[in-house]
Amino acid sequence: MWQTRLAVAPAFNRRLFGRRTLAGPSPRTYVARVRFVTIAGVALAVFGSLRMPIWWHLPWLFHLVSAAYDVTAWLVAGLVLAAFIKPPLRPSAEAAFAA
Repeated sequence: MWQTRLAVAPAFNRRLFGRRTLAGPSPRTYVARVRFVTIAGVALAVFGSLRMPIWWHLPWLFHLVSAAYDVTAWLVAGLVLAAFIKPPLRPSAEAAFAA
């Protein structure tokens, strides 16, 4: 039974997140890089903070505020990282033929 679940999981993840999420080309613009990091933060908040009410019997508001804090922290990190980390430059066609 667990072998079936392991075989289905990669196909489900490809459909859910798309095949080019991490394996595709790097985001070229500042906004695209910030969006990429923020989406990672949303995934962390959903799969990290919003799973806690199952185990920790605290009010939902506490966990929602915690998830909002996570997303905000990743957004700020994305703003800073996107300013400093640039994608590699694409080689021009002339440079490729000149070599």
